[in-house]
Amino acid sequence: MATYVFKPSFGSIAIRTIIAAVAAVVVNNIYSVAYTALTGFALPEVINPVSVSIFSAVPVILGGLVYYIASRFSVPVAQWGLIIGTIVVFVMFAFPSFAETIQTPGSPAMPAPDGFAWLSFGLHFAGPIFLLWLVPRSRS
Repeated sequence: MATYVFKPSFGSIAIRTIIAAVAAVVVNNIYSVAYTALTGFALPEVINPVSVSIFSAVPVILGGLVYYIASRFSVPVAQWGLIIGTIVVFVMFAFPSFAETIQTPGSPAMPAPDGFAWLSFGLHFAGPIFLLWLVPRSRS
């Protein structure tokens, strides 16, 4: 007997993706402000509300889009792909926060200031958590 595999609608995934992206933006901006208030460390030319918002929302939106496309072929594969892909991307982007140098686009590399690693590393958690928590649970 064939079983019907439910494929979530674009609207359902889009709404959950937007909610996850907004939640990541809010949480990461609060974390950035709280970290600066507690430690006194700030690097406004690199980590500011605009950069935090962009780099919090865009990966979540891309993850939601990839999940939607993959779910058209196989929902279980899309779910596992989202989990594995999110973990791989998290590791690729979060752990370089501990590098000895940092570089903004169009400028030369500079030594990473004390406090940068934990500020940057902490900003990498909200997006994956909200993406994995909300997006694969889409229902039409």
